[in-house]
Amino acid sequence: MPTAPDIDVFLEVANLYMHVEAVEADWESEFMRALHGFTQEGRKEAFRRGFAKAVLGGITPNQYERATGWDFASDEEFRAHLAHYWHLFYPDSKPEDWATPGSSFDSLDSYRGWKHDDGGPTYYTVERVDGSQVMRIEEPKLIGRTLHIGYELTSPNIYDGFARRLIRQKLLREVCLGSYDGQADTIEYTSKTNKKVTTLPYASD
Repeated sequence: MPTAPDIDVFLEVANLYMHVEAVEADWESEFMRALHGFTQEGRKEAFRRGFAKAVLGGITPNQYERATGWDFASDEEFRAHLAHYWHLFYPDSKPEDWATPGSSFDSLDSYRGWKHDDGGPTYYTVERVDGSQVMRIEEPKLIGRTLHIGYELTSPNIYDGFARRLIRQKLLREVCLGSYDGQADTIEYTSKTNKKVTTLPYASD
């Protein structure tokens, strides 16, 4: 059966990291680290969306077996295999949350920001509307005309590009109410998760 481009990406990545002849001890952890290290975030999202579609019935056992070398005695065993690895890779969401572009958790409206100031250092979090925390953010520091923001991804579903969009909307606009407007020309984002540093104009969307 023909497949959608995102399912093709899922099968290509599965062929690289999930093939039975290539897996070793702790291969799942190595795969997840590799996935978060992908430099093309669109490919990460396509993999996740293709994976979600596969779990929901978007591929046949034969298609998956050709890509990975796994062998299944029944369709039920195959579906259970996909569901198991979805839960391992993305434990804080369901496949239907990500199966199509514009699914619920692809929308900024599905998240909210919070300020935490309980006597210790001030920090912020971003949560999904279901209460799952996806990111912890340090108190922004304005040095010269650059706003420095360090953050830690706490959900495997969130990647840096989307994290920066969440910081801009949920922290700077909705929690801080634009208090840095007119003071900063650039924002330096530092991911504590993968050590990636990205500097962008403050006014960019």
